Amino acid sequence: MTKLSEQAAARIRAVMAARKISVADYAKQTSQSVDVVSRRINGKVDLSLTDIETFAKLTGYQPGDFLNDQFVLGVQQEAVA
Repeated sequence: MTKLSEQAAARIRAVMAARKISVADYAKQTSQSVDVVSRRINGKVDLSLTDIETFAKLTGYQPGDFLNDQFVLGVQQEAVA
């Protein structure tokens, strides 16, 4: 897994944990299987730019937020469910 993908996945996991978004909920919201989502956010498969963009849109972040050097875990703006 690339360093940027690892970084983005870690930040996505942090947002999911803070907002209590389950892998199953996110998979359902994005019409993906739980296995596909789990493999991507747990570092078994690199995240694509589309993965990052989709997650950002659903959670109110900008895609670049997951790739920048600094990351601030924002307050809940919108729940994924």
